[in-house]
Amino acid sequence: MAETIDLGYNTVVKAGGKTFAGVSQDELTLTPELKESYTKADAGNRRTQIVRVGGGISVSGLCSTDGTATVLDRAGIIDLVLAKQQVEVDYTVGSTVYSGTGNVSSYRETTPADPNTDPTYTLDINLPNGLAKQA
Repeated sequence: MAETIDLGYNTVVKAGGKTFAGVSQDELTLTPELKESYTKADAGNRRTQIVRVGGGISVSGLCSTDGTATVLDRAGIIDLVLAKQQVEVDYTVGSTVYSGTGNVSSYRETTPADPNTDPTYTLDINLPNGLAKQA
């Protein structure tokens, strides 16, 4: 069951027994996988059918959900990536929650020229089976 996070975030990432809230970067991709066939019943015409929907999501601003809203530091995020564990994702749109399981496919870090400014980072999470709407 999805958790409700009231921190202004719309994505929950669960990994290694820990739960983090994050902000999707408006980069949610859902990609239908098509199967094509030619059969006698279709009179030789090509027929396509969606067999599954995969996708991915980009998440930034991960913070713990232990009540402190502590933002993960760079080392914590890199450790999350290097753990090579599956992650669970809950993505919220209004009051509707969609869930999926996947792997971190990349970590991007941008370090600004100003030494007083924190770097920004993004995790890309591959969701091979897409997201499923929760009841």
